[in-house]
Amino acid sequence: GGSPDAAVRALRDDPTAILVSEDMAAFLKAEVGDTLQVVLARATDAQVEVPLHITALFERLPGFPAGADAVMAISEHTSAVPSKDPDFFLAATERSDDAGLRTAVDSIRADATNDGEFQIDTRTTTLASDQSSLAALNIAGLVQLDSTFSLAMAVVTIAIFVFGLLLQRRREYITLRAQGLEPSTIRGLITLEAATVAVSGAIAGVAVGVVMGAYFVTVLRPLFVLTPVYAVPIDGVVIAVGLVLTATVASTTAASRMVNRLEPTELLRDE
Repeated sequence: GGSPDAAVRALRDDPTAILVSEDMAAFLKAEVGDTLQVVLARATDAQVEVPLHITALFERLPGFPAGADAVMAISEHTSAVPSKDPDFFLAATERSDDAGLRTAVDSIRADATNDGEFQIDTRTTTLASDQSSLAALNIAGLVQLDSTFSLAMAVVTIAIFVFGLLLQRRREYITLRAQGLEPSTIRGLITLEAATVAVSGAIAGVAVGVVMGAYFVTVLRPLFVLTPVYAVPIDGVVIAVGLVLTATVASTTAASRMVNRLEPTELLRDE
C-alpha cells in the first residue's frame, strides 16, 4: 500500500512501528494500525515482550530468506535486548552496476576482521542460487524442448495439409489447367488456401500461448526465490510465426510445381 522508502522512514521515525508480511497479518487477523505484543529473544534468558503497532504490510523482503515475516527498528530491538548481537547487515551500493557491486564486496572483505566467519550474499549469489535449482533447470530445458517440438509439428502439419490438398484436388487442378488456366493462377489458389490455414493457426496458437504462459508463470511463481515476471517474448513469437509462414511458402511452391508438371492424361489413371 505504499513505497519501500516510506516504510523504512516509518521505522526510523517511530521505533515502536513494525512491518508485517501479508501472510502473517492474515494469520494473526491483524491490520495496519493494530498493536502486537512481540516476543524478542524467545526461549532465552533475555526474552522480553514489547508492544509494537503495524505501520505497513509487505509481500516479500528482497534479500531476506523465506519466513522473514516482520521487520522492526534495530534501535528498539537493542533497547529491549541490549545483549543481542546482529546476525546480518543489509547494505546498498552507491552504484547499481556489476562493477559497483564487485567493488563494494571487495571493500567489505578487505575490512572484515572476524577470521573468515563473515559471509556476503549479494543479488548475484541470490540469482545464482535461484537459477541453480533443479526446478529452474528443468523448466528452462522443457520450455526449449516444447517450443522446438511445437514448431516442428506446425511445419509438418502445414506440409501435410498442402500435399493432402494436392491429392484431393489434383483432378480439379489438371482440368483447370487443360482449360487454359495459367500456372501462376493455380499456384495462387494453392497458396491462398494454405496461407489462410497457416495464418489462422498462427493467430490461434499465439493467443493460446499467451494465455497458457500467464497461467504457468502464476502457478510456478512460488518455486523461485526471485519472483518471475510475465512477459511475452515478441522476438520469439515473430521468429516462430515467420518460420511457419516460410514453411507454408515452401510447401505451396513445391506443390504447385508438381501440379503444373502433371499431364492431363494423368486423369485417366483416376477411377
